[in-house]
Amino acid sequence: MVGDRGRGFNHLAADVVVDMLGPCDQQTVLDLGAGEGSNARRLRRLGAHVVAVEPTKALLDAARAVEDTTPLGIRYLADRAESLVNVASNGIDAVIAVLVLHHVADLDMALSEIARVLRAGGRLTAVIPHPWTDHPEATWQPAPAAPRRLIGDYTAEGFWRTDEPASVRSVGWYHRTVATWLTTVAGAGFAITEVREPTGDEPRRAGSGGPWSRVPRFLAFTARRP
Repeated sequence: MVGDRGRGFNHLAADVVVDMLGPCDQQTVLDLGAGEGSNARRLRRLGAHVVAVEPTKALLDAARAVEDTTPLGIRYLADRAESLVNVASNGIDAVIAVLVLHHVADLDMALSEIARVLRAGGRLTAVIPHPWTDHPEATWQPAPAAPRRLIGDYTAEGFWRTDEPASVRSVGWYHRTVATWLTTVAGAGFAITEVREPTGDEPRRAGSGGPWSRVPRFLAFTARRP
């Protein structure tokens, strides 16, 4: 599923991050939680020098296999967001985190590590499932009514997962409110410069995002290290 840009809105999340990141030619970009490497390869083709970290062996092996077949000069490292032991301090111009940070238990530690590896003025651009519309009790209003997103206990923070087969929700993630996200990022010393709430309509794909066409699918933000 991770490698299929047509599923799970992966293409929308990646497009939003690349657009918010802006020109990256000759910049050193860290792809945090790079998965099978699709975003790392996209950034490299845009001219960035890419370092990609991924803790899951199967995904890291898949990324390295593509690099072996079609070398682009991407460095793939086995690291976690909370412990970037193989990444030097003050050497990264920008960090991207595409559908990654909501899987991190210790967000404070991850943000501290991101700040450590960034150069002064470097930026973090991240996208997560929108906390208001995608959490344990959020669901769609039953048919035949027009699709509307029903919000359950939004304020109940913590880890959650479902039993949905072949779904990232079966892996689960940490639900945090929008207030918690923005306050934690600012509290880590970052200056938030842009926030977006992309809907499913933005990919311009068949069906215009279905029921997500007018509902925020993701929360995306850019924050700079002072």
